[in-house]
Amino acid sequence: MDRTHYRFELKKLEDTASSLPNNAFVAFGLTHALSLLILNWEKIMINRQLKEHPYALVSSEIKKTFDILESIGNASIFANAGSSFASQSHADMEEYHKKLFQALWIKFTPEDYKKRIEQYEYRLSLNKIQPFIKDKRCIDFGCGHGNFAHALVNLGAAYVLGIDYGEQSIQYCQNTLKLIGAKNIEFEYASVYGTGKEGESFDFALQNGVFHHLDDEDKAYLEVYRVLKPGGWFWIYTDGIDSIQGDIQDTCARILSKFNSSEIGVILDMMGLSVGKRYHLGDSLQATYRHTSLEDFLIRLKSYGFDNHRRLVGGYLTDSDGDAADDPWAREKFGSGDIRLLVQKI
Repeated sequence: MDRTHYRFELKKLEDTASSLPNNAFVAFGLTHALSLLILNWEKIMINRQLKEHPYALVSSEIKKTFDILESIGNASIFANAGSSFASQSHADMEEYHKKLFQALWIKFTPEDYKKRIEQYEYRLSLNKIQPFIKDKRCIDFGCGHGNFAHALVNLGAAYVLGIDYGEQSIQYCQNTLKLIGAKNIEFEYASVYGTGKEGESFDFALQNGVFHHLDDEDKAYLEVYRVLKPGGWFWIYTDGIDSIQGDIQDTCARILSKFNSSEIGVILDMMGLSVGKRYHLGDSLQATYRHTSLEDFLIRLKSYGFDNHRRLVGGYLTDSDGDAADDPWAREKFGSGDIRLLVQKI
């Protein structure tokens, strides 16, 4: 059994969704149906004792979603013809994600935010990153709402600069500094393509799930290389290939791309989800990812000037750690896995 087993069902699902009208009724139905698909797949994903092949299990979930979509289509004749939703273009990938993620970051309460910092502290500690950051100057490329910066300082970094191109994100970050009373952290509105910082001025850099949303990844990686000191270290997380989760998310994002992201966001807000799960679904249903294999990515990193790589792990059941996961179905579920690496500037 190979991936075509469930990918055929995903293609059928997408084709059916594309034939549905562009109105509020359909948007509401699709968002709920696809949310259930993702959440039901996650139950399968975290189960380490599956008796049945994950391709067969996920195919069954996709078929259930297909039945829901057919019901939505049959019932859509009763929808108000004048209730069309505004379409949006994903041609400008970066502007789209700036709008999407800024709307997600600001939903975190202070309590949820502190829990997220603890999660990153755990991930850094699990991967034994403390020796690389202790008493060091660090820079976070695409810091979002800044929780990784707090985790770095809490584990011994001397200074952390977080940069992001979202003005709302940076405002949120600066508010957290007052709320938490953190020291040795600064946040600035800046581009990952050109930080405006001196070359060779940081010991440690990170980009955690940012560059795979960019129009020009090469330019961003070269800017990281420029600001790092010789021998400096770089934490990377980018999306791998051939995970079931990735295939589902890509399909969902294409299906919902004909609706405005803020309108889908309103529907997700109505579900009454926890902040973390609301963020996760907003990302999974709406974000566009650029996938890469580990082999190809390592070649690219060498061309930028990075080497001495070490594979890192996410550490949570919901992380796609590839073969590193303690799961007999790891390859089938996760493909190459999330690509988390520690690399060095040569």
